[in-house]
Amino acid sequence: MRHAAVRRAALLLALAATLGLCASHAAEANPTSATGSQPATERDGYYWLDYFRGLGGLGPLSRDPGIEAQEARHVRYLADHSLSCETDVHTELTSRQAGCGANPYATAAGKAAASNSDITRMNADVPDRVAVRNWFVAGFHALTLLEPRLRSTGYAAYYTPRPAGAGEIPYQFTAAVDVYRGRTGSYSGRRLTFPAPGATSPLLAYRIGSEFPEPFGATRPGAPCHSWADRTVVSAPIIVQWPVGSRPLQTPAAIVDVTSNRPLPTCALTAGQYPTGSLASTLLLGTNRVTRAALYYADAPFQPGHRYQLLIGRAVVTDFRTSAG
Repeated sequence: MRHAAVRRAALLLALAATLGLCASHAAEANPTSATGSQPATERDGYYWLDYFRGLGGLGPLSRDPGIEAQEARHVRYLADHSLSCETDVHTELTSRQAGCGANPYATAAGKAAASNSDITRMNADVPDRVAVRNWFVAGFHALTLLEPRLRSTGYAAYYTPRPAGAGEIPYQFTAAVDVYRGRTGSYSGRRLTFPAPGATSPLLAYRIGSEFPEPFGATRPGAPCHSWADRTVVSAPIIVQWPVGSRPLQTPAAIVDVTSNRPLPTCALTAGQYPTGSLASTLLLGTNRVTRAALYYADAPFQPGHRYQLLIGRAVVTDFRTSAG
């Protein structure tokens, strides 16, 4: 749905992180229709959530109209979000604080969405496909959407060419998706990989610094991948989840470009690489109390039309192909 012009403290702290991404192309001049219409060739956010989850072998999500309406309120609020006053996009300022006036678009419904959502923001009028893809190339955000018990959600996006009251860093486009309240399913206990074996993925690259917590910079100084924070771009993540309480995955890990028959410099991010109790460590240890996880990156973007494998120890954990992004 698009409009124009831990639970919650612990889980919010651990999972509802924010993406602030600036698209490289200029924003379009015309705002999207308030009816939620998009070009006939463009699918909506729910389609793309299901598409990318499907790359990980997970089923589709049902649309929750009530939660969607709350998300619509919150993304509208964020168009008037003043970063100098409202530093936390996971709440809404309903009364004056520290000399800042209340945002006129603050609502109880929007505030409920704020504390349960992943958010992405850009300075361009982009289709829902781009907004959803931003979450799935960012490892920690992707992990919240690959939660195996997630069965329903609400999604909304808002674009305005002239965001008002947005302080020193205005964003023209904001999208949000609920990642908590639809966890009504069960988990089979099987290992999950993203992309799954046999998948063809258009996700090629992750730009360093576009996610919080930042996967590399948040590691302990001296950790094997800490220096990767100085890079500009790496591959999209490969994500592995396994049951909480089971034996951790073996090391070392290697991403192999099967097409060119060469192993790639690989970063394997596990909870142990982060400070104890940190946001990133807590995420990978399993704040959902169901799965633990690890993130794997190659040192350069994946190439379209190639076949890749992730090896952990000597075992092939996933084997997938890439397509043009």
